[in-house]
Amino acid sequence: MNRLAAALGTRPRLSAGALLLPILVVAVAGWIQRWVSDDGWINMRVIMQLQAGNGPVFNIGERVELGTSTLWLYLVWLFDTVAPFGSPQKWSIGLGILLMVAGMAFATLAALRLHDMVRRGGRGAGDPELSTPRGVVVPFGALVFAVLPPVWDFTTSGLETSLTMAWIGASAWLVVRRFDRDPDTVLEVWQPWPVALVIGLGPLVRPDITVLAATFAIVVLIDSRFSVRSWLVGAAVGLGPFLAYEIFRMGYYAALVPNTALAKGASESRWGSGLKYLWDYVGTYALYVPLLIGGTVAVLWLLRRVAPMHDWRTWAMLLVPLAGALIHVVYVVRVGGDFMHARFLLPATFALLVPMFAIQIPERTLRVTFAAATGAMVAWSVTCGVVLRYPYVDFPSPWGIADERGFYTSRVADTTTPKGWKGYETYEIGTRMKAMQEAGEYRYVVQQDGAPYLEMPGTMDRVVLAHHSMGMPSVAAGTEVFLADRYALADPITARTVMPEGFEARAGHAYRDEAWREARYAQPNPDEPQQVKDARVVLQCEPLVELQAAVSEPLTWDRFWRNVTLAPKLTSLRYSHDPATAITEMC
Repeated sequence: MNRLAAALGTRPRLSAGALLLPILVVAVAGWIQRWVSDDGWINMRVIMQLQAGNGPVFNIGERVELGTSTLWLYLVWLFDTVAPFGSPQKWSIGLGILLMVAGMAFATLAALRLHDMVRRGGRGAGDPELSTPRGVVVPFGALVFAVLPPVWDFTTSGLETSLTMAWIGASAWLVVRRFDRDPDTVLEVWQPWPVALVIGLGPLVRPDITVLAATFAIVVLIDSRFSVRSWLVGAAVGLGPFLAYEIFRMGYYAALVPNTALAKGASESRWGSGLKYLWDYVGTYALYVPLLIGGTVAVLWLLRRVAPMHDWRTWAMLLVPLAGALIHVVYVVRVGGDFMHARFLLPATFALLVPMFAIQIPERTLRVTFAAATGAMVAWSVTCGVVLRYPYVDFPSPWGIADERGFYTSRVADTTTPKGWKGYETYEIGTRMKAMQEAGEYRYVVQQDGAPYLEMPGTMDRVVLAHHSMGMPSVAAGTEVFLADRYALADPITARTVMPEGFEARAGHAYRDEAWREARYAQPNPDEPQQVKDARVVLQCEPLVELQAAVSEPLTWDRFWRNVTLAPKLTSLRYSHDPATAITEMC
């Protein structure tokens, strides 16, 4: 009997079936709920540019990093390149389901090994053949995660949520396997190397996941030989891929972070909006119920099984990643959350649940307590999976939070293919712009809320469309049409503007003044507003001339290394959203 079989208890088939059930639920529900969000189509546009030989850009001629998850973008591109019989959006759906299943499987294995290790009395202690627990192993935390409707929605969507769960699960499993060894064996930081490598990929999964990566790294450092050489080799293995990409980012995009981080003001605080976002998630699914039940079980387990071990490394392994998950929640709340219901809080939810993803029925003295807790958790899970839903579908909540999937799937025939969006406004304007581009009618076209599109003579040898949506319009329009983002996610100029103090907007949707775009893309005319004239002046000031050159000049080796040196300065560049005020700041 191997260690896994021993960890499954005296009824391994029943335990295995119970553990597989939540994973199967998510796989099936994720497939039923499959879709590609408008933001997901932004990734497809970048992949289109890569396939066309234009590089990892959103618009030809302007190097702006629009993808938040570097690893996800290139993973989808890689699969679409080596297996061209599909399409990037289809690969994003397939990879999304596979990675979510992998993440839950890794988390289950990590929890099984963790509980088995503690039951045996510590690292490498006991004989698995002689210490098999009695009873059934239950998917305690896995069940909580599996019944959350946002998990079903974001198993696909064209975004990186599933990759994030796969990374968290794999990191936890690798750390627990590393820890479960003979306590007399001292490892170097980099041993075994896959642990450091996978943990180091965290910042490439998502920049904010660096918080969780740091906590996993702390556990590894605590459980390793303390020496300068060991730490340096560990840093080279773990941080090598990220540092290599960061140098590329600095030279190619002239920035230290993705442009989306600049546009969304990731360094600013919006506690009020963030708390509303948190309650929109916790309150909707009564998450305080499983948190209270799970917290009680966890405390009893820690006091009964872990405390007698008197091993501070075991405590560190258990508590440090949990602290990282809580810190991630605080970070999401501080930046104001997101406009998509629950999406930014799913990684922390997953990380918090990993230690309890699978729990072994304990000795007889606690069996009744654990059985009652499991029954209560099942009752909540059924209620959540069947009844509890967010109350808004057609339009965002009063807080600006949307059921993004419900909104688009109620309006679009098939969100997983461009043609499935036919008849919807964002697809139709994109195809119209493509026809204008092919006809050589190079104009600047502006979306106006509640009014017809405004067209004016442009300054570029392409059609330029200013739109609030950057996904489907850009895909429908093709790679040649230039998309000017009203929310600055794809605009290196307005992404660096500072909104006025007290400014409130839907998370990630701070509308930048049209004057900046008109100054860049429309030909001057005597009757244009003063704000546009002021913006034209600011664009000629040295800092912005330098920024525009860094992202638009041909990329020679000289330009690349100049961008590397300029990246810190250009990343920290900030000026007023008001062109008149920006003149005094920049000129």
